[in-house]
Amino acid sequence: MKTISGFICLGCTIVILSTFGSTSLDKPQTEYNYTFPVRVVANCPMNMSDWQAAAERTGCNDTNAYHCVPDRFHLKLVEFCYYKTPNLVSKGNCLELISYGVLNHVKCNNFTLGCPEKPYLSNEIYVYPVCLSLVAGCFISDVQCLRQKCEEQQRQLTAPITTKELQCPFNVFIILFVFSLLALIFFSGFYLWKHIQKKRGR
Repeated sequence: MKTISGFICLGCTIVILSTFGSTSLDKPQTEYNYTFPVRVVANCPMNMSDWQAAAERTGCNDTNAYHCVPDRFHLKLVEFCYYKTPNLVSKGNCLELISYGVLNHVKCNNFTLGCPEKPYLSNEIYVYPVCLSLVAGCFISDVQCLRQKCEEQQRQLTAPITTKELQCPFNVFIILFVFSLLALIFFSGFYLWKHIQKKRGR
């Protein structure tokens, strides 16, 4: 039974990764209950120059600063012009945009890596890529959340079993974490390459 449970858990991890943008995890924008318009984006800018370019593209300014953060479901990234000046975010926190458009702090002390170690402004969150990298409703560095998602998938795919049998093997989370880390490195490298290409083109 343990072997079967292990294969099921590995399978659910693949399902989570492959259905990241699927309807099972989707929440329509109308459910956000934000008081100002937001735009869902595939990725947030990961450096200052791209962040400033996005601010110009969206028409944001110093009074309504450009922001890009996870939505309140941690399923998608949303960009918007914030109606307040940038907030000072205390160390050990990422951000999310909760109901009515409030920038809420999300504790990340349990992240395996990348959690902010010093205070930062909310419109400088690009300095901490793990705060802008999501998978299956979790931050990619939040292994505890990923494990819960895996076990939730397993409950849906199997008949009732014991708690001991329900636990996913640790190597599954290692695979998931390594995959997520490689994805983060890829996106960071892509943005760096794009930035270098822009400089060469000038």
